Amino acid sequence: MNTIRVCAFGPLTEIIGEVPIELGVELSVSAADLQSELLRRFPGLGERQYRLAVDERFVEGEERVGGGSEVALLPPFGGG
Repeated sequence: MNTIRVCAFGPLTEIIGEVPIELGVELSVSAADLQSELLRRFPGLGERQYRLAVDERFVEGEERVGGGSEVALLPPFGGG
């Protein structure tokens, strides 16, 4: 089994708790499946907006996330 390291930022850390966490996965999972697993483990994420970034690149849907990847849960942010 491979692991994915998950980090959260901003108010999302209040939901997940101490980060990073590690999730065991098969060879790879889709971004949608990873998001479903995170929602199963941390239901409070369903009340927040965020995006998944894998190895510093935004992913969604059927894009694959491989073991050994670093996943960031990023809340909306603005710049100025």
